[in-house]
Amino acid sequence: MKAIDTAIQRLTPPTQAELARRLDLAPQEVNRWVKRGWAAPKYAPAIEHMTGVTCIELVSDLPNKKDS
Repeated sequence: MKAIDTAIQRLTPPTQAELARRLDLAPQEVNRWVKRGWAAPKYAPAIEHMTGVTCIELVSDLPNKKDS
């Protein structure tokens, strides 16, 4: 399981929509993260604070390019 999936499972309710709501994002953005297997780095600290999944875990599969 990817770290972004683990983070979502730690929410109540454990849904992509809940993570999107808490980050004030469109659910489609979180869905993109799940499909590619990593979160946008600028949101990693907030996700870590909410779920305990570390920033390093959340972006560990980040390709060698910048993502916003």
